[in-house]
Amino acid sequence: MTNTTSSTSATPCIPFKTLKPSSAGPSGTQLPPPSASTPYYVTLLTYAASHLKPGGYFEVQEIAWVPQSDDDTLHPSTPYALRDYLAYMEGGLRALGSDMYAVHALADELAAAGFADVRKTTHKCPLGVWPRDKRLRCCGLFLRTVLMDGLRGLSRRPLMALGWTQLQIEMFLVEVRKAVMDEGVHSYVTLHVVHGRKPES
Repeated sequence: MTNTTSSTSATPCIPFKTLKPSSAGPSGTQLPPPSASTPYYVTLLTYAASHLKPGGYFEVQEIAWVPQSDDDTLHPSTPYALRDYLAYMEGGLRALGSDMYAVHALADELAAAGFADVRKTTHKCPLGVWPRDKRLRCCGLFLRTVLMDGLRGLSRRPLMALGWTQLQIEMFLVEVRKAVMDEGVHSYVTLHVVHGRKPES
């Protein structure tokens, strides 16, 4: 029987074995490219199950990019260019055939691929150095730095899929960078960690 559970506690200490993506499937066969009806992550899970030994684990870590705040510094009505940016990115990625929030369905997809004891944990990832906790402040600095460094490269293809010009993208990113660096907004996003075990038989 396959169990799917969700938790906000720390992921249990289970010996994971790294599975490196490869273009070769079982017995050296070539992996088929994902199609519109078979998203990449579904194809990946199918072949992960094929590659793993019985009892082996497969884990996925993915951020759900929905800015939130627990201290009323960010409301749905608050002007926040980062939130607008992420909404446009979701639309652009959808136009390209990708689901920006596919992680929400991942536990069910793992179970459908044949994995047992599927579990999901979530962790708050602050954006910036606003947390009092030293560890979270460090995480927030890393996340903010990665986002700031990657904005231009991440944005080009999805926003151009919506018909934006390069000039329009650059002008919009000015406001997005201001929002990311705004220390008055104590925002965070959620990291989802999902793992499952290949049955013994």
